[in-house]
Amino acid sequence: ECLGDCDREGENIAAEVAAACVQANPSLGVENRIARAFFSSLSPNEIRKAMRMPGRLKYEFAYAVDARREVDLRLGAVFTRW
Repeated sequence: ECLGDCDREGENIAAEVAAACVQANPSLGVENRIARAFFSSLSPNEIRKAMRMPGRLKYEFAYAVDARREVDLRLGAVFTRW
């Protein structure tokens, strides 16, 4: 369930953090073992609520951001050459 920070960029940031954590500590294991806290503000109540109800990190959203970024860079490079 999405409780706040549900945009794809948020998923992408979470995936990058998860990858860094697994790189630093391989015992964390595979992708599906890592949870994500969903929040839309940094208030103490929002953070506590998010930590009580973590959700699955949606890697498909994170990968979509990577793909869009790649397309944007390639198209931008083409258009700036004209």
